[in-house]
Amino acid sequence: MAISRAMPNGPSSVEMTNHLLVTRVRYSCRMMTFILFIVQGARCHVPCASCQVRKISVPRSLFPVPRSLFPIFVCFTRNWRPHMSILHDKLTAQAEDLRARRVALVKEHGENVLGSVTIEQVLGGMRGVPALVCETSSVSADEGLRIRNIPIMELTDITPEETFWLLVTGQRATSEELEEMRNVFAKFYEIPSYVVNTLKAMHPESHPMAMLSAGLLAMEHESEFRKAYDAGVGKDGLWKAIVNDSVRLIASMPGLAAAIYRIRFNKGEVIAPLSDNNDMSANFAHMLGVSNDPSWTDLLRLYLVLHSDHEGGNVS
Repeated sequence: MAISRAMPNGPSSVEMTNHLLVTRVRYSCRMMTFILFIVQGARCHVPCASCQVRKISVPRSLFPVPRSLFPIFVCFTRNWRPHMSILHDKLTAQAEDLRARRVALVKEHGENVLGSVTIEQVLGGMRGVPALVCETSSVSADEGLRIRNIPIMELTDITPEETFWLLVTGQRATSEELEEMRNVFAKFYEIPSYVVNTLKAMHPESHPMAMLSAGLLAMEHESEFRKAYDAGVGKDGLWKAIVNDSVRLIASMPGLAAAIYRIRFNKGEVIAPLSDNNDMSANFAHMLGVSNDPSWTDLLRLYLVLHSDHEGGNVS
């Protein structure tokens, strides 16, 4: 049994112990609050290659680590949190089977001839020439468009996020999967300010498609693939960066297209996306600034679904 003794000019050992315990509890609470603050979307003061965080103001009371270590700490917490974990897990589970099927197909039928090619077909843009495999969609004169072998007329009530999940995985999204895609897409609806400035700096009579190309190329700085490749990540690990870049580009398209429309045709300032959990079509309709009519939003939703894919390599 320990007996504490009062110091002549200072606190007792019990008081010191209590002080240390209280300090540690306060520190732990602040640390947990800080971690939650980061996980919920905080960003550090110094942008870095791994997490692409943005500058914000962090309350001092939530800052239990030195300022100099803040970017490193944020990178750790941000990278610790899975990014599109459900989609990555789904694709990882499917990849092994797809690789095995491909190897077996080449091994068993690699020498089979698919057909002949005429000069007329070559001069006509390869129409009717089998040149690649496309599993996402198909187009026939009799049935029209089928997405993952589902007739398009059976998909007229789904959202762009659901369509994306179906195209990528071949399966209809569950509520949990759909929520993840909505949350991930929502992060990228607002295009970076430097992209907006790039579009504004172009000639006022630039063609919208030229502006689209310039805007997409300007976003190269955001590429996770570029950073992973420069860091020496192997081929087996690059696919996740490719998926992340693809998702970011798709999610950025409504904001980019809306910005081009408003800048090129003098419709006013670029409109920020909706802050609440709306899907892509609702955000696209809002950022265009054309109408608040729900039927306009639904029309854009249907348009985005119908034009989501048109058979890879189709030359119609």
